[in-house]
Amino acid sequence: MIDPRYIKLANLLVNYSTELKSGEKVLLDMIDVPDEFSIQLMRAVRAAGAVPIIELRHTRISREILRDTDEIAQLAEFHFSDDTGKLS
Repeated sequence: MIDPRYIKLANLLVNYSTELKSGEKVLLDMIDVPDEFSIQLMRAVRAAGAVPIIELRHTRISREILRDTDEIAQLAEFHFSDDTGKLS
């Protein structure tokens, strides 16, 4: 069952706080946000005629992925960075 507060908050963010218009693109950077709310927010954006571009981040999962990967991370940085030290 969907929490009705998610629907209400998503509609408030889309129609009042940001006043999204048809055809606009919006980046939804969802960091540790419940998946159910992310879905409702995407639906509200689409209902307004806007285009949701979503990035999901789950800190606990990211932390586990990076656990004990120092050597691998260093190799990746070496192979994929340019001479400025930034990943390319």
